[in-house]
Amino acid sequence: MHAKCIRWVAAVAFVLTAMTTNAGSISLIPTSAITNVATGDVVSFDVVMDFSDELTLGGGFDVVFDSQSVQFESFYRNPDLGVPEFGRDPDIFEGLLESWAVADPFILPAVATIGNIVFTVLPGMGQSTAIATQATNGVGGPLDQCG
Repeated sequence: MHAKCIRWVAAVAFVLTAMTTNAGSISLIPTSAITNVATGDVVSFDVVMDFSDELTLGGGFDVVFDSQSVQFESFYRNPDLGVPEFGRDPDIFEGLLESWAVADPFILPAVATIGNIVFTVLPGMGQSTAIATQATNGVGGPLDQCG
């Protein structure tokens, strides 16, 4: 009998820099402990914004992941952060959720959950896989800070 191979997923946050000295951030927070996963397991991350340093009207960001290690399953955008004309679901590409955007005509809350993303672990996962956010060049545009 073969031992079951256990692997893990590491969430990484990438800070989105502002035009001023203050910065906002978008982080991926595991919804439960993700220290030992196996092929076929489902992993879920809350996408959390922290704009407590600088008021933010909105904008977009990307979520990048290794498509050989995890398979994107679904996303959920928190509807409390803007109606459809002021928000945008991401375009889905291999290894990229591009231009996930949120906006509010009256300024977004300082700290909030933007939504949730779900992945399934694939057999090709190595010992560590990073899933991260980054500033977008897509149609969602970068996050706009004001103040």
